[in-house]
Amino acid sequence: MKAQVFSIEALLALIIAAGFISLQPVPQAVDFNNVYRYQLVQDFLEVSVKNQNTLFQMRAFAKGDADAKRFLEEKYAGLLDSMGGYCLELQAKNNSLQANCGNQKKIWVAASRFIVDGSDFFELTLRLGFDA
Repeated sequence: MKAQVFSIEALLALIIAAGFISLQPVPQAVDFNNVYRYQLVQDFLEVSVKNQNTLFQMRAFAKGDADAKRFLEEKYAGLLDSMGGYCLELQAKNNSLQANCGNQKKIWVAASRFIVDGSDFFELTLRLGFDA
């Protein structure tokens, strides 16, 4: 008789535990779109500063060089045309440029890097605009 009482108690505990587990809310699907957007802007900037020619042009752009600005605008406009409808804004010191920004974007993400230029350094900020 004792064995049956323990079995009934164990069965009852199992049923109650299963009931509590079944009452837990089902987690909603996680939307990773924002993570992907931030990853894209981080990768875009990281690859840009790893390329020595682009980094040289960014340093010149930060100093206000119009040829460097034109080079970067053409480079990024070509890349963004092939990727889709992204808008790119690049800022360094008091200089900024836009590429492929024909229409207003609804979602913006940004990444920054500090660039060493001789004995000076500056913050380079890249923003990508996306359609919602």
